[in-house]
Amino acid sequence: MQVQPSNSLGAGESDVFMVTSEAYSGYSMAYPNPSNDLVTVSFDDAEYTDLMLNEVSLADSDGQIIEQFDVKGAKANKYFQSKKEVNFSVKNLKKGIYYVRIKMGQKLDNQRVVISK
Repeated sequence: MQVQPSNSLGAGESDVFMVTSEAYSGYSMAYPNPSNDLVTVSFDDAEYTDLMLNEVSLADSDGQIIEQFDVKGAKANKYFQSKKEVNFSVKNLKKGIYYVRIKMGQKLDNQRVVISK
């Protein structure tokens, strides 16, 4: 739900507030899992993603970031208005355990992904 308040005269500055359930993440789990080509993260709502997304990256089992999606550039170019997903190519990675890191607002989630060959 989105609420847009205004002053009693209906004029002046206003802010947009997003009201969500604490369990709402705004995205789907990284898929397919296991994968040998692409790993995809799908986002539910373009406006929510523009407001809340801070990071989407792929890290190895030691936590070293292998690839980072340019969230700031995507927001500036309104990427999420036309696309609701981020893809990471994993076809050149070694078989093993990796993590997709997604930071929405202050919440950081690490999703385990298996790369198979």
